[in-house]
Amino acid sequence: MINAQHPNIEDSEGSVAGRIKSVRNLGNILFIDVNVEGQLVQGVFKEDNLGKDLYTESQLLKEEYLVRISGEMSRSKKRTISIDVKSYDLISKSLKEHRGLITNPEYIRVRSDILFYTRDYLRHKGFIEVEIPVIYRGTTSSSSREFTTKHNNLGEQLSLRKSMDLFMRRLSIQDFDKIYSIGQNFRNEPITKDKLPEFTMLTVLGNYMLMEEVIGFSRDLAGEVSKKIGKNDAEFNKNYDIVTFKDFVRDFVNTDIPYNSAKRAKGSPTFVYSFPFNTNSIARTDVAGNLREFKLIMGGSTIIHGYEEITDPKELRERLIAQGGNLDNTELEELLKEMNYEAPPATSFGLSIDRLTMFLSGAKSIKEVIAFPFSRLR
Repeated sequence: MINAQHPNIEDSEGSVAGRIKSVRNLGNILFIDVNVEGQLVQGVFKEDNLGKDLYTESQLLKEEYLVRISGEMSRSKKRTISIDVKSYDLISKSLKEHRGLITNPEYIRVRSDILFYTRDYLRHKGFIEVEIPVIYRGTTSSSSREFTTKHNNLGEQLSLRKSMDLFMRRLSIQDFDKIYSIGQNFRNEPITKDKLPEFTMLTVLGNYMLMEEVIGFSRDLAGEVSKKIGKNDAEFNKNYDIVTFKDFVRDFVNTDIPYNSAKRAKGSPTFVYSFPFNTNSIARTDVAGNLREFKLIMGGSTIIHGYEEITDPKELRERLIAQGGNLDNTELEELLKEMNYEAPPATSFGLSIDRLTMFLSGAKSIKEVIAFPFSRLR
């Protein structure tokens, strides 16, 4: 297989295999574009190179056929690879004239790059990746509805993970000071253009880090990843707005309007912090009673959500009970017990891999950036 990025590809022999994406027949010459590892390679068929019989057979090639082509390689003016075909093999014919794509391949490649560069950035900053349980007893700290299941042998009701923060906090109490996890969360909520029941999150936790430090850290992470990918990186790497929740809402119409309306109206990247107190949050409060909580709003969606962790187990218990949670025999109860052994101050944040992919790829819906998105039955 060839390397499309290799600088010395001209005038060398090569062979590629893939799916035909387009066919252009000019009579005395045939062009095909073959999808090779996500890149289009042009095949040029001429009777002088193939002979009359093989060239005549090549006229039957169609889109979606699988082929292998061999010959002399060169680059076009646009630096794409072209092969002057001397031989070819038809690997398989398509059973249908058109094969509908599950999703846009370019979006999936952007998603893969985001995951790679995110892990690379965090590793170089001294963070270690940890794995978090997907099935657990009881509930997590998130106030959203969950999916439940039953363990037949144990006869226990179990839940699918809504968030990773609970287990991350338990590890931080054991002096894992810089940790992160990437994986699927599940929430039993309505489907929208940027929400699905199953979604991928990056969760990062740093002991002894303040909210202001983590705002800068998360901004640098998103900026570095977008710079490496080269998609919409100007948006991520220009100056950000950093405003309180109160100022964020009032900036638009000089009066109080619902937060979600302001979020949709805001176009430039904006960190919003100092949210008014509410019992659905488990963020620490400041001296004024506001939450030490922040969100990065981009393109009308929340890309990042973080907060300073509560260190007092009594206060955390009161918040969780106010959310309607039953703490008996749950993972939350285990966390509260462990916090009695002096939980270090910490700040954590979650970054939506799906929404970041949407922004960097230009996708209009979350379903476009997931290979097999959940959808309603037709």
